[in-house]
Amino acid sequence: MTIKEIKANWETFMEVTNPLTSKGIDTFGLSDQTVIFLKQCGFPRQAAPFLSFIDNSNRKFDSINYISDLYNLPRGFDNYINIGSDGGGNPIVINTKENDIIELLDHEQDFAVYEFMNKNVLSLSACLIAYRNFVKSVNDINGPDSFLGANFTNQQFEILKNDLYNADKESAEKGFWAKELHSLLTNRFLFKIQEK
Repeated sequence: MTIKEIKANWETFMEVTNPLTSKGIDTFGLSDQTVIFLKQCGFPRQAAPFLSFIDNSNRKFDSINYISDLYNLPRGFDNYINIGSDGGGNPIVINTKENDIIELLDHEQDFAVYEFMNKNVLSLSACLIAYRNFVKSVNDINGPDSFLGANFTNQQFEILKNDLYNADKESAEKGFWAKELHSLLTNRFLFKIQEK
Protein backbone atom coordinates (compact mmCIF):
# COMPACT_ATOMS: atom_id res chain seq x y z
CA MET A 1 0.00 0.00 0.00
CA THR A 2 1.15 3.51 -0.74
CA ILE A 3 0.84 6.38 1.72
CA LYS A 4 -2.01 7.80 -0.35
CA GLU A 5 -3.87 4.46 -0.33
CA ILE A 6 -3.38 4.08 3.42
CA LYS A 7 -4.73 7.56 4.15
CA ALA A 8 -7.70 7.03 1.80
CA ASN A 9 -8.45 3.67 3.42
CA TRP A 10 -8.74 5.23 6.88
CA GLU A 11 -10.80 8.13 5.55
CA THR A 12 -13.26 5.74 3.88
CA PHE A 13 -14.47 4.81 7.37
CA MET A 14 -14.32 8.41 8.68
CA GLU A 15 -11.19 7.63 10.69
CA VAL A 16 -8.65 10.40 10.92
CA THR A 17 -4.92 9.83 10.78
CA ASN A 18 -2.51 12.25 12.42
CA PRO A 19 0.23 13.54 10.13
CA LEU A 20 3.00 14.87 12.35
CA THR A 21 3.93 18.51 12.05
CA SER A 22 6.84 18.54 14.48
CA LYS A 23 9.81 20.36 12.98
CA GLY A 24 12.09 18.09 14.98
CA ILE A 25 10.90 14.91 13.25
CA ASP A 26 13.91 15.08 10.93
CA THR A 27 16.33 14.90 13.87
CA PHE A 28 15.50 11.38 15.10
CA GLY A 29 17.58 9.50 12.54
CA LEU A 30 14.53 8.01 10.83
CA SER A 31 14.68 6.86 7.22
CA ASP A 32 13.28 9.14 4.52
CA GLN A 33 10.40 6.69 3.94
CA THR A 34 9.45 6.79 7.62
CA VAL A 35 9.64 10.59 7.85
CA ILE A 36 7.53 11.03 4.72
CA PHE A 37 4.91 8.59 6.04
CA LEU A 38 4.72 10.29 9.44
CA LYS A 39 4.46 13.76 7.88
CA GLN A 40 1.95 12.86 5.16
CA CYS A 41 -0.21 10.28 6.93
CA GLY A 42 0.67 9.14 10.44
CA PHE A 43 -1.54 6.79 12.41
CA PRO A 44 -5.06 7.08 13.82
CA ARG A 45 -5.12 7.99 17.52
CA GLN A 46 -6.66 4.60 18.41
CA ALA A 47 -6.72 1.33 16.46
CA ALA A 48 -7.63 -2.29 17.10
CA PRO A 49 -6.34 -4.36 18.75
CA PHE A 50 -6.23 -1.91 21.68
CA LEU A 51 -3.38 0.22 20.35
CA SER A 52 -2.90 3.96 20.62
CA PHE A 53 -0.61 6.21 18.62
CA ILE A 54 1.02 9.61 18.92
CA ASP A 55 -0.36 12.79 17.42
CA ASN A 56 0.62 16.46 17.44
CA SER A 57 -0.12 16.87 21.11
CA ASN A 58 2.10 18.92 23.39
CA ARG A 59 1.79 16.13 25.97
CA LYS A 60 5.14 14.41 26.37
CA PHE A 61 3.91 10.82 25.93
CA ASP A 62 1.55 11.63 23.05
CA SER A 63 4.14 13.12 20.71
CA ILE A 64 7.14 11.72 18.88
CA ASN A 65 10.07 11.37 21.24
CA TYR A 66 13.03 9.24 22.24
CA ILE A 67 12.10 6.50 24.71
CA SER A 68 15.21 7.51 26.66
CA ASP A 69 13.80 11.03 27.14
CA LEU A 70 10.32 9.81 28.08
CA TYR A 71 11.49 7.39 30.76
CA ASN A 72 14.89 8.85 31.77
CA LEU A 73 16.74 5.88 30.29
CA PRO A 74 20.42 5.72 29.32
CA ARG A 75 21.48 6.99 25.89
CA GLY A 76 21.71 3.36 24.74
CA PHE A 77 17.95 3.59 24.19
CA ASP A 78 18.21 6.54 21.77
CA ASN A 79 17.56 4.28 18.80
CA TYR A 80 13.97 3.75 20.02
CA ILE A 81 11.52 6.41 18.87
CA ASN A 82 8.11 6.31 20.57
CA ILE A 83 5.07 6.18 18.28
CA GLY A 84 2.43 4.69 20.56
CA SER A 85 1.56 1.98 23.07
CA ASP A 86 -0.41 -1.23 23.45
CA GLY A 87 -3.28 -1.76 25.88
CA GLY A 88 -0.83 -2.70 28.64
CA GLY A 89 1.15 0.54 28.35
CA ASN A 90 4.09 -1.02 26.52
CA PRO A 91 5.68 1.45 24.09
CA ILE A 92 5.43 0.89 20.34
CA VAL A 93 8.71 2.13 18.89
CA ILE A 94 10.62 2.59 15.68
CA ASN A 95 14.11 1.08 16.02
CA THR A 96 16.45 3.29 14.00
CA LYS A 97 19.37 0.84 14.45
CA GLU A 98 17.37 -1.87 12.67
CA ASN A 99 16.18 -0.04 9.53
CA ASP A 100 13.14 1.44 11.26
CA ILE A 101 11.48 -1.83 12.20
CA ILE A 102 8.56 -1.51 14.60
CA GLU A 103 8.96 -3.17 17.99
CA LEU A 104 7.05 -3.41 21.23
CA LEU A 105 9.09 -2.77 24.40
CA ASP A 106 8.22 -4.22 27.79
CA HIS A 107 7.92 -1.36 30.28
CA GLU A 108 7.91 -3.81 33.19
CA GLN A 109 11.17 -5.48 32.09
CA ASP A 110 13.45 -2.43 31.80
CA PHE A 111 12.20 -1.68 28.28
CA ALA A 112 13.61 -4.85 26.77
CA VAL A 113 12.26 -5.74 23.33
CA TYR A 114 9.04 -7.61 24.00
CA GLU A 115 8.26 -8.48 20.42
CA PHE A 116 8.74 -7.64 16.77
CA MET A 117 5.68 -5.85 15.36
CA ASN A 118 6.36 -4.94 11.73
CA LYS A 119 9.13 -4.40 9.21
CA ASN A 120 8.25 -0.70 8.77
CA VAL A 121 5.52 1.93 9.25
CA LEU A 122 3.82 1.06 5.95
CA SER A 123 3.40 -2.61 6.85
CA LEU A 124 2.19 -1.64 10.34
CA SER A 125 -0.45 0.55 8.71
CA ALA A 126 -1.49 -2.22 6.33
CA CYS A 127 -1.83 -4.64 9.27
CA LEU A 128 -3.89 -2.12 11.26
CA ILE A 129 -6.20 -1.68 8.28
CA ALA A 130 -6.52 -5.46 7.81
CA TYR A 131 -7.43 -5.84 11.48
CA ARG A 132 -9.88 -2.94 11.33
CA ASN A 133 -11.53 -4.54 8.28
CA PHE A 134 -11.79 -7.84 10.15
CA VAL A 135 -13.45 -6.22 13.19
CA LYS A 136 -15.87 -4.31 10.94
CA SER A 137 -16.77 -7.39 8.91
CA VAL A 138 -17.35 -9.52 12.00
CA ASN A 139 -19.57 -6.92 13.65
CA ASP A 140 -21.45 -6.01 10.45
CA ILE A 141 -22.18 -9.60 9.44
CA ASN A 142 -22.38 -11.46 12.76
CA GLY A 143 -23.84 -8.77 15.01
CA PRO A 144 -22.71 -5.57 16.74
CA ASP A 145 -20.76 -7.15 19.61
CA SER A 146 -19.54 -10.20 17.74
CA PHE A 147 -15.87 -9.22 17.71
CA LEU A 148 -15.76 -8.74 21.48
CA GLY A 149 -17.49 -12.10 21.88
CA ALA A 150 -15.03 -13.81 19.50
CA ASN A 151 -17.96 -14.72 17.24
CA PHE A 152 -16.25 -14.94 13.85
CA THR A 153 -16.22 -17.59 11.14
CA ASN A 154 -13.24 -19.54 9.85
CA GLN A 155 -13.64 -17.71 6.56
CA GLN A 156 -13.46 -14.29 8.25
CA PHE A 157 -10.39 -15.43 10.18
CA GLU A 158 -8.68 -16.71 7.01
CA ILE A 159 -9.27 -13.39 5.25
CA LEU A 160 -7.59 -11.58 8.14
CA LYS A 161 -4.72 -14.07 8.21
CA ASN A 162 -4.13 -13.70 4.46
CA ASP A 163 -4.27 -9.90 4.66
CA LEU A 164 -1.73 -9.89 7.51
CA TYR A 165 0.56 -12.28 5.62
CA ASN A 166 0.36 -10.06 2.54
CA ALA A 167 1.19 -6.98 4.60
CA ASP A 168 4.07 -8.47 6.62
CA LYS A 169 4.71 -12.21 6.42
CA GLU A 170 7.39 -12.24 9.14
CA SER A 171 5.14 -10.57 11.70
CA ALA A 172 2.18 -12.77 10.76
CA GLU A 173 4.32 -15.87 11.26
CA LYS A 174 6.25 -15.06 14.44
CA GLY A 175 5.65 -11.51 15.62
CA PHE A 176 2.95 -9.37 17.16
CA TRP A 177 0.34 -10.24 14.54
CA ALA A 178 1.00 -14.01 14.87
CA LYS A 179 0.25 -13.62 18.58
CA GLU A 180 -2.95 -11.71 17.77
CA LEU A 181 -4.08 -14.45 15.38
CA HIS A 182 -3.44 -17.06 18.07
CA SER A 183 -5.31 -14.96 20.66
CA LEU A 184 -8.35 -14.70 18.40
CA LEU A 185 -8.60 -18.48 18.04
CA THR A 186 -7.97 -19.04 21.75
CA ASN A 187 -10.67 -16.54 22.72
CA ARG A 188 -13.17 -18.11 20.32
CA PHE A 189 -12.44 -21.53 21.81
CA LEU A 190 -12.89 -20.24 25.37
CA PHE A 191 -16.15 -18.45 24.52
CA LYS A 192 -17.53 -21.64 22.98
CA ILE A 193 -16.65 -23.63 26.11
CA GLN A 194 -18.47 -21.06 28.27
CA GLU A 195 -21.58 -21.33 26.10
CA LYS A 196 -21.90 -25.07 26.80
